[in-house]
Amino acid sequence: MSHPAIRYAKTIDGLHIAYQVVGEGPVDLVYAPGWFSNLEAVWDVPDLADFLGELASAFRLILLDRRGFGLSDWPITSGSLSLELGMDDIRAVMDAAGSERAVLFGFDEGGALCTLFAASYPERVSALVLFAVWAKYYASSDYPWGWTTDEAEEWWQLIDRHWGTERFWEANSTVVDPAIRRDPERVKAWTRYARLSASPGSALAIERKSRETDIRALLKAVSVPTLVMHRTNDSNERVEQARYIGDQLQNSRVVELPGEEHAPFAGDRERVLRELQDFLIARGRTRAGKSSRNRSLHGSGWLDRAGSRSRRSRMA
Repeated sequence: MSHPAIRYAKTIDGLHIAYQVVGEGPVDLVYAPGWFSNLEAVWDVPDLADFLGELASAFRLILLDRRGFGLSDWPITSGSLSLELGMDDIRAVMDAAGSERAVLFGFDEGGALCTLFAASYPERVSALVLFAVWAKYYASSDYPWGWTTDEAEEWWQLIDRHWGTERFWEANSTVVDPAIRRDPERVKAWTRYARLSASPGSALAIERKSRETDIRALLKAVSVPTLVMHRTNDSNERVEQARYIGDQLQNSRVVELPGEEHAPFAGDRERVLRELQDFLIARGRTRAGKSSRNRSLHGSGWLDRAGSRSRRSRMA
């Protein structure tokens, strides 16, 4: 399978952000990955590559490596890892890709960037999709579902000691799918992907910067239609966070899916895709990112109502 071309967009603070445009669907969809990514290697990762291919069969899919990861620049200072500047990665990529308006799909930490973007540029967001997203890194009396200090420290030690090794995935595959640890081939695939996405120091620095994340004050400012999805028994992030986020948003639908997998591409990903399709069609959010592409999602060759798998995407 040929890999999509890598392009670069320049941010407001001068960084180069790697991105890809995949598929020719009628609607632009920007997928913001969770913690790490590498656009060159992502297409070699089982499950994840299939999920992105299925999205690209229905949408004009826009992918990016967030600053500090994969093929994108590493900021000179840790201050450049702020949420506000990270949000500009999305703005720069949309501009470079010629996308005036798009559906934003944010997984895990990528959800915070998408939420901030939707609150700041609602005219450029047709709909917001959040999967396994958290609103605040640390637990507190008014947000008891975050990490404790001890849990965070244990997590950082695991990154520092075992990032880029099979030991990391054998010990903590819950960041994607608990079943990974039981499959040696999947352990190898994710070990390679993580190693190509970041060095141990980079991964640790970005994760520690995430402890400052608290998007609770932003939620009520988001006016675009939002789909919040979370698996009920997610073993990495508690489902109560999705309920809280949904309650705070102006116009949201919360869907709790069965399963313990954290990532949207793990487990029953076809259910995730059907929920996404139904949400967008029900709300009429089929306006294309470019005025010349005005077909609806109906008849786009994606999943049918019976849940059959879509055709493989055409990569550009």
